[in-house]
Amino acid sequence: MDLDTVADELYALPPGEFTTVRDARVRAARAAGDRGLAERIRQLRRPTHAAWASNLLAREKGSDTARLLRLGEELRQAHRELDGRRLRELSGQQHEMVAVLTGQARHLAAQAGHALGPSAQRELEDTLRAVLADQQSARQWARGRLTQPLTAVGFVAVPAPSPAAQASEHEATPLADKVVDLDVVRSRRRGRVRRAERDRPQPDSDAADAERELRAAEAEVATARSRERRALDRLGEAQQRVLEIGRKLAEAEDDLRLARQAVNAAADHVQQAEDAEREIRHRTDPKSPRFTGESGQPGQ
Repeated sequence: MDLDTVADELYALPPGEFTTVRDARVRAARAAGDRGLAERIRQLRRPTHAAWASNLLAREKGSDTARLLRLGEELRQAHRELDGRRLRELSGQQHEMVAVLTGQARHLAAQAGHALGPSAQRELEDTLRAVLADQQSARQWARGRLTQPLTAVGFVAVPAPSPAAQASEHEATPLADKVVDLDVVRSRRRGRVRRAERDRPQPDSDAADAERELRAAEAEVATARSRERRALDRLGEAQQRVLEIGRKLAEAEDDLRLARQAVNAAADHVQQAEDAEREIRHRTDPKSPRFTGESGQPGQ
């Protein structure tokens, strides 16, 4: 028994089983005389519901895990190179990938008997975005041993500027089409301020315009985040309704199955009663051979 083997075992378990199995492994390590290993196992923390679902996804969906990690590498490279065209191409993939993997994790968790609520689902989505944004987060997730959901710190959505700003700054794109690093946006704006101060006879106006654009972009970011939270809340509520409908459908299917069984049993009883009735009629019919006897005359 070693720490990696025990950790892989524990973080593959549903959260409710984690503590019991961990304590059993601690006792086993102590019994084997390895108190250092026992202490390291004891320090392993039980994952939250969202972290458990993230671990389950990383373990069960190997090909999709690799796709997400590759997409994260491409996104981070495009951000480093400030490649607006490539960012636009990857943005759609990013949103689609997060949605697909969230759905898969929700399905896996439900199959394991632990459906994800709205809060856990939001934390799962945050974890997947963190995997795309940060290489260290990607490594942590790929190991399948998270204890807490991850939080993205690098990528934020930036809305489209005004038509005048679009005419002077070609790299700006609509909110739904591009995800960029806010620090990069600020760096660009401040660079424009410095160039305006150096190259133009009236720099104050350009600097003020750039700062206003920056403040407007930051305000739009906050608005977009608020809209996203509200949309996620609505999504969670809709998913809860879907789960409830699914439960009621399963109950209705059970009722239908029992009703069909009852109909079949009743049909068997009817058939048996009809057979018994025919037998009685046959025995009591004066024309029946049993009734007339061998001579063909009615029995005495």
